Amino acid sequence: MLLTDDSTVIFRVRGMLDFSCQLDISNEKQGQSAITRCFEGLRSKISSESLVFLVCNSPVLLWPNKGLQSTVEHLTEETPCRDIHQYITVEDGGSKKASKKKERKDASVVNLKLLMEVTEAGDGSAPSLCVLTRRQHCARMPVSVDCVLSANGFDPLQTVCRGLVGALRRQLLDMEDAVLRHRKGSSLLAPQAFHFPLPTPGNLITVVYPAGVAESQLLSLSVCSLQLWCSSEFSVFFTQVLHRKYGLPSDRPYFRRANAFHFPDEPYRDGYLRNPHAHLTPPSMEDSKVGTWDS
Repeated sequence: MLLTDDSTVIFRVRGMLDFSCQLDISNEKQGQSAITRCFEGLRSKISSESLVFLVCNSPVLLWPNKGLQSTVEHLTEETPCRDIHQYITVEDGGSKKASKKKERKDASVVNLKLLMEVTEAGDGSAPSLCVLTRRQHCARMPVSVDCVLSANGFDPLQTVCRGLVGALRRQLLDMEDAVLRHRKGSSLLAPQAFHFPLPTPGNLITVVYPAGVAESQLLSLSVCSLQLWCSSEFSVFFTQVLHRKYGLPSDRPYFRRANAFHFPDEPYRDGYLRNPHAHLTPPSMEDSKVGTWDS
């Protein structure tokens, strides 16, 4: 549970990007350059005018890099971001009794889907053909981006969209670093984003981990890579760097995958059974009798 004040809105944007590059197995530097160029291309797509945000469960489409164009006339650059709630259809799942002791409530989450506008190709030049005489490996994988942004409900919608675009670009930089750091020849590990709540209410920190690598097996990172002072040869484990960066005690497992924040609209994927009664059919009440017992 993430507690915030009444005016806080969390915007979450998710989507898939296609990563594809040619790796020269015999040339390590060329392989790193190819991966970097591919991620630069993905960041260019995020900054292009073709980027579109679809507000889930609503007819609203937003073009954040076109001066915030929208399919809804009343949504403009200066519109408070909380006004987007009136266009979202919410399924009524039953209300829960609120506690009188609570002074704060769960964070309001607006889900966005990342899309790319498909435009017709213009008059292009004649195709060029080239022949490669060296052996190369084609690396291709889907890159799943997942960014969150906490905003005040009165913040302009344009400010929120710009913040999301910046968060997407920064996450792609972190994913590039994770892919390069854990690359083994032509084998690339898919980067995964996890959101962790910090002790400060309302804050979510996104960390990119390589898929299939346990926390205890993560390669050590130089503290310099996270803009902290140290000698060039000194390195500590990745989670220790994060603890130092955010001023957290080192004996708390804040950044373990199992402790990632669970959004209320998505199922658990760790296989653990939270409620053993959720899928049980109620017992039959036929031929039953009502009675009282003294304890």
